[in-house]
Amino acid sequence: MVRWLVSWILVLTACSSTPVSPTPAPTTGSAADATVAPTIAPPTPTPELLAEEQVVDEAGYAFRPVNGWEVQVIQGVTTMYPPEGSVPGEQVVVIAAGAPETLNIEEFSVSEIDTLDELYDGLLTSLKQETPDLTTEPPQDLTLGGQPARMVYFESNGFSDLDGTVAGHMVMTVPAPGQVFLLMALATPPDSWQWDAHLQAVLASVRFVDIVPPIE
Repeated sequence: MVRWLVSWILVLTACSSTPVSPTPAPTTGSAADATVAPTIAPPTPTPELLAEEQVVDEAGYAFRPVNGWEVQVIQGVTTMYPPEGSVPGEQVVVIAAGAPETLNIEEFSVSEIDTLDELYDGLLTSLKQETPDLTTEPPQDLTLGGQPARMVYFESNGFSDLDGTVAGHMVMTVPAPGQVFLLMALATPPDSWQWDAHLQAVLASVRFVDIVPPIE
């Protein structure tokens, strides 16, 4: 996954025009000056970063995906890709949530996950066992959907189906007892990530809802 800046990017565009000079007074009438009001061009609209909200109630979360990205939701797991060819390399954002067992954390008992610390320890332990050369930076605490959350940046030589050097961020929280949430943003090569503001906006849009099991 690529390192991305945790910051809001607000683009304000102001447009103005030069005032039109006053129209000369007619030579045969009274000397009244007539003026023409300046024409002000409308501001250039800033493209909307996010699309309409999607509710994934079978996994207990809602979010707004990046506008223009391909979005797939299968059994509560969301996958998002930027438009093909928009940037070099490969980038993907994955959201998985619900009961702890849905994360399929190897070598770690899901019965031990009741707190954010336990979720963080379980995920990092599993990842380091599966990817021996994985390196991480110190985690950062944040708030996600009104809940305490944690974000960690990592790099590895290959990750899941991605080859080469992969960089990424994991963002995780335990919104309620028996419920977990994990977002992973991955990119290879690391410098191909150009979606910092978009990812920050997605995180800010996340909210948690009651889990509604799918009708079988």
